[in-house]
Amino acid sequence: MSAARPRRLLQCRRGTAAVEFALILPAFLALILGVVEFGYQTWLRVSLDYALAQTARCVALGYVDGANGIDCSSLAGAQTQFESLAQGVPFSGGALTLSQPSAGCLAYSYQTTWLVAGIMPVGAPTWSNTSCYYF
Repeated sequence: MSAARPRRLLQCRRGTAAVEFALILPAFLALILGVVEFGYQTWLRVSLDYALAQTARCVALGYVDGANGIDCSSLAGAQTQFESLAQGVPFSGGALTLSQPSAGCLAYSYQTTWLVAGIMPVGAPTWSNTSCYYF
């Protein structure tokens, strides 16, 4: 009777789906989280680039609209305009640097963070861009 028992265990197929699922789950979750992180970073970059282009245009025109709180005549006003145009982007203290490298141009540098801390083996990227409008 004792020899028949190991043979029955070797022939038993119950639970194989659970074992296969447990083996595949970590790779599948890493793939899904990677896709979500890539999409978030792409959205973040596009939002910042759009806001920079519109703010550089506002600065080049020297646009001031006191009724709506828009004042692009100074760099501080341009930063306020930039942050209002980049809706949804988390601006934590010191993450964003807006500068004016030359007349009619604006540049930003933004230190991002990962959505899920510790999931990526590298540090979060720093996005930067320059936008110029000339008449």
